[in-house]
Amino acid sequence: MFTGLCNYTFTPTMTVFGGSNTAGANASRHRVGWTSWGRPHDSFAKQFVRILPHPLTLKWNAEGGGGPIFAAACSDDVIPSTTRYATIEYLPNIGFVQDDVAELNSIKKLLKELQARKALTFVVNIYSGTQRFTESEIVCRSFINKTNVIGCLTQQRMMEIGATIEAAANKTGAHVISMYADHSPALFGADSFHLNQAGHDEVFKKMRGIYEGDACTISEPAMSDLPSGVKCINADHLQGSVLGGNFEQTNLSPLNKELKVAWVSRTGANMSWLDLAIDPPAVKSVFDGEFTAFYRIDRQNVHALRTNRIKIGVGFLTSRNHSFDTALLECIGCTCKCDETECKFLTHRAVRASVTAYKVLYTNTTGRCTLRVSGTEPRKKILIVEKLIVGLNDFRTRWLRNT
Repeated sequence: MFTGLCNYTFTPTMTVFGGSNTAGANASRHRVGWTSWGRPHDSFAKQFVRILPHPLTLKWNAEGGGGPIFAAACSDDVIPSTTRYATIEYLPNIGFVQDDVAELNSIKKLLKELQARKALTFVVNIYSGTQRFTESEIVCRSFINKTNVIGCLTQQRMMEIGATIEAAANKTGAHVISMYADHSPALFGADSFHLNQAGHDEVFKKMRGIYEGDACTISEPAMSDLPSGVKCINADHLQGSVLGGNFEQTNLSPLNKELKVAWVSRTGANMSWLDLAIDPPAVKSVFDGEFTAFYRIDRQNVHALRTNRIKIGVGFLTSRNHSFDTALLECIGCTCKCDETECKFLTHRAVRASVTAYKVLYTNTTGRCTLRVSGTEPRKKILIVEKLIVGLNDFRTRWLRNT
């Protein structure tokens, strides 16, 4: 039996990925379209951290509604080389942005990175109950199969997504723990979506059993098998990139939910604007300067040395709130292109769940420039920016797509 006393020559890291369940969100009361949040639960991830040997570093990447795309594109930033323990919990939060391929490939990328670090990894799949989908049918109805609509998900699709995650986890040696609201309603909160305290305790019990029966693998810190070449900025660290505008840094979380920072404008079209500094040469210089030798011996990826294209992803909060505006994205000082003629992003298209979705632009690497985000609709007032990703347009950012 594993005693938990690994003789590491470095301080190991516990890296946590997930959404509001990982954070311990407590859905104490619920009716269609409304949830009351109680004092946060002691989540399975927080309980697990307490039994690990110390000293220990905690890398907390859990964010309600954030999804796995940001984490995968920025894996070198969010998965320290010293990671030896990890949890991944993105179901039931994924499937709402109508791009299962991007989200599932993101989770596969995280699993491979954790496998490369020899981390003891737990994948927690939480299957919300029929109650949740009955309510969704009331709200979504004819929108359920429309690709431009965010926030609708069928129970069948949730099960398929969960099965795909489980298969990917099995291939990388991760341990899967599944929780079903229909099978064990007593372990779920009032919304049939979030675990209650008994549910968190049950997941932790299973994690502890696996941990105590696991062999202690000693290995030195290992770098990622592929370099990042990507700069990732969450809203709580975006201040240094803000050049001007009337957006304000705001905590979006209701009372009793974990902090969720974003940049918010409530001034309306033709008045709301946010200027962000984009530095494509800096991203490319990191790649060229530090990793050229790596790619000279990797013929499959040598084409990456020749790319002059940079991919920019702006993560917006989408909502069913009719006050949410359509964002216009423009580059000042450089040329940016989108897949469409105009670089616009409709943020009022989440029929049910409010989640982070991305608008992608492309530019060159010849100089610094400014990315301006502004409102476009006279009767709309709200725009919310949550994330910014700037990276080379190759294998590193293939998970980052328009959603």
